[in-house]
Amino acid sequence: LGRSTTLASLAIQRARAGERVCVVDFDLDAPGIGRLLSADEKGITAPWGTVDYLVERPTGEVPLSDYHHGCSRVAGSGEIITFPAGTIDLNYADKLARADLEEPLSAVDSGIARLLSDIRLTIKPSWIFLDARTGVSEPAGLLLSGLAHLRVLFGTTSEQSWQGLKVVIDRLGRRRVVAGQPQGEILLVQTMIPSTLEAAENAKANFAERARQEFTDSYYATEPDDPADDRFWDVRDVESADAPHVPVTISYDPRLADFRDVANIA
Repeated sequence: LGRSTTLASLAIQRARAGERVCVVDFDLDAPGIGRLLSADEKGITAPWGTVDYLVERPTGEVPLSDYHHGCSRVAGSGEIITFPAGTIDLNYADKLARADLEEPLSAVDSGIARLLSDIRLTIKPSWIFLDARTGVSEPAGLLLSGLAHLRVLFGTTSEQSWQGLKVVIDRLGRRRVVAGQPQGEILLVQTMIPSTLEAAENAKANFAERARQEFTDSYYATEPDDPADDRFWDVRDVESADAPHVPVTISYDPRLADFRDVANIA
C-alpha cells in the first residue's frame, strides 16, 4: 500500500461517510491518482487537469469544471471529485514545461494556490487531498511552503527513503524554528512493512528509532526557558505517543499490488 493507494482509500472512506472530497493529482512527473480514481471502470478521466490549469489560469478566469471528473462508483453517499494531472499523451511533456512551477516569494501567489482557492470557492469540499511526490523538486517545494494544513510523509527503512525524508523534516522543522515560526504539522507513515511477524517487528523498531533521532536533530526545538512556552514542538514532546515522529504503520498487502479497478478493492 503506497502513497496514492492510501490517499484513494482515505478519499473513499470520507466520501462513504457522506462528505464531499476533492483529490488533486500534483505528482506531475509520475501522475496516477487521476486514473486510480477515474470516472469509470475503463479508466476514463477528465481530458484536462492540473497541468492544463497551471498553463491556462494565468491568462484569466477559467471554468473549473473543465479540469475534473467525478468518481461516483466508490463514493457511497458522498462525492469524490478528481483533478487528474492531465491527459498523458505526446503533448503532456510540452505542457508540463510551460507550467510555472517556480517557487514564488509567497506560496499563496502560486498557481497551485489559485487552484486550491478556486476549489474552495466553487466546489466547497470537506477535504482537499493533494497527491504529490516529496523530496527536492519544484512541486514539492511549493507544497512545503505553507499551503497544506497537514503533510503526510511516507517512508520505509531504506537509506534512500530517509535521505528524502530528512530534507522535508528539516524544512518543516528546524528551519522554521530558527525563523521563529512554528513547525509545519507532519503525520509520518511507515509503509511496505513485511508481512512476516519477526521481520515486521524489526522493521517497525528500526524505523521508529530512526524517526525519533531525525526529528530530535532536525524538527524539535530545544527545551524553552519558560516551561509554559508551547509555541513549538520541542524535545519535551519526544516521549509523547502522539508526537510527530511517532509513525503510523501500514503493512504490505499483496492483494493491492495488482488490480484493474479501484472498485474491486474499495
